[in-house]
Amino acid sequence: MVQLLQTDIATLWGQVGDKRFSTVVSVEYDPSSGEPIKAELASPLYRHKEE
Repeated sequence: MVQLLQTDIATLWGQVGDKRFSTVVSVEYDPSSGEPIKAELASPLYRHKEE
């Protein structure tokens, strides 16, 4: 998720602003290092209701 935030923070902010949200993130890892090489949304953003 950190990598996704680093690369797509402007897009996420444009869609949810400072509101609470949930999503599923798909991550591809480098098998030799175990480090993430690609992260992307695997589901739509779900915006939580304000209470």
